Parts: sequence; structure tokens; C-alpha cells
Amino acid sequence: MARGYNQQTIVGNLGGDAELVHVGQNDTAKASFSIAATTGFGEHEHTEWFSVVVWGKRAEGLAQHLTKGKKVMVAGETRTRSWEGDDGQTRYRTEVHVTPYKGDVVLLGGGQRTSGPDVPAVEQEEEIPF
Repeated sequence: MARGYNQQTIVGNLGGDAELVHVGQNDTAKASFSIAATTGFGEHEHTEWFSVVVWGKRAEGLAQHLTKGKKVMVAGETRTRSWEGDDGQTRYRTEVHVTPYKGDVVLLGGGQRTSGPDVPAVEQEEEIPF
């Protein structure tokens, strides 16, 4: 049986500061944040929101730098989780998960690389005039 491939790459701006918590028996770090990615132009512009979760030491190192408005590139695995709400209804949330072996987070605009040898750092942002 063939193995599947699940990878998503998003470039956008943080909708708020990352929230860092420690979970589980091993006290694993988990940073959660949202990214707004706008595509198109003029009347055809559309903004899509993505929920991102970064795990482990990378989450601890990045959390203080992931602040509202910052431009980032996130590459990770898409996962959907479910839970039962207070009203008994099943709720679903799709997230992009960045783990130590799958994915990356790069801060854009300042040339600062946060991790990963395979993703080039961006030296400066450039506006395209169209």
C-alpha cells in the first residue's frame, strides 16, 4: 500500500500573539496561533484564516517572536480533530501542525531564520505594483 503525503504551506500574517502552553505527562510545549492569508486583488480579494499548532522545543523558541501582524511562512501537516461541546454537539477544527520532523516556521521580512536548512531566509519583502 502506498503512503500518502499531507503537507500545506501558508504565507500570511499572524492574527494575534501565539499562545504557549505545556501539555501532557511530558510537559510538551505547544504554541497555537492563527494566520490570515489574503489572495487575489481588488474585488476578487479573499482572506482565509488558518489555525496553526507548533510542537516541542521549536514552539518554546518561536512563541516570543510570533506576535500579531508578523508575516510568517508555515509548512506543516493538516489535521482535523473533534470534541464534544458543552451542548453535546460534535465540533471539528482543522489545524496545520508543525512537529520536529514535519514542517517549518520562518519569520519573513527580516531575514531571520528560525529553523530548517531547506527553507531559504527572506532578506526583505518586496511589494509588487499590480
